[in-house]
Amino acid sequence: MISIHDAVDAVLAAARPLSDEEVPLLQALGRAAAGRIVSPEQVPTFANAAMDGFAVAGAELEAG
Repeated sequence: MISIHDAVDAVLAAARPLSDEEVPLLQALGRAAAGRIVSPEQVPTFANAAMDGFAVAGAELEAG
């Protein structure tokens, strides 16, 4: 087993920067943005604090 330091060094040595290119929006699916994208509109247009997931207190569950 190699150390974390050696593993990070190996990953960084193998990583190569990607070049950027301009593509039409409909061809951009699955790609990463090369720069910052800011919407001119506030989205959503209402106050929203959505959460994903559920929390369960195991002690409050019935057995079975």
